Amino acid sequence: MINRNRGWSTKQRVMFLRACNAAGWDSTYRYIVMHHCGCPLDVESKRPSVKHPGNTNRQLELVMSFAEPVARDRGKPIRSPSKHKSWEAAAFDQCDRLRLLASRIADEAQRKAPAHFDQGLLEYAIKHVCSHDRAGFMEVHPETLDQCDAPTLIRVVECLRAFVGRRFLELNINADSFKIAVSAQRRTAERSRKQAG
Repeated sequence: MINRNRGWSTKQRVMFLRACNAAGWDSTYRYIVMHHCGCPLDVESKRPSVKHPGNTNRQLELVMSFAEPVARDRGKPIRSPSKHKSWEAAAFDQCDRLRLLASRIADEAQRKAPAHFDQGLLEYAIKHVCSHDRAGFMEVHPETLDQCDAPTLIRVVECLRAFVGRRFLELNINADSFKIAVSAQRRTAERSRKQAG
């Protein structure tokens, strides 16, 4: 379940900060990891905050999955989540689901609109996402879904939902394997209004 309106609980914040200490991360590296994992930026500081009300359980799972192996290598293991044997395992499960979803969206796009989408769609989405990597977390950019970590896969799926979704709306094609991004619906509706006016 995602805490959409209240962010991380006090217990979750303390757990994450302890994991950061165990991993030996300073505040700068903590901000980089949180930003890479999609934690929203504070309006004033322009940095992620453990107190931000927009932080989700999914993002907590991701940041913990990065801290866990570093802490373990330093001889300071951290407690695993209740439903998985480790935070890494939780993120790994998420990666499998996201890779499958990205592949399904690309397959549907190529099948239903072959004149608009080709076999390079997934590579395009990955490249697009990596070109907008403002967190500065990735030293080497992935080229395939298998090389993407969970935060990157989340952005690839969102990119596909928006990019393919816009084209589907323009072509009056129903999406079966994914929900078209709200941003795509908005942009298409705005374009239609401008063309009509």
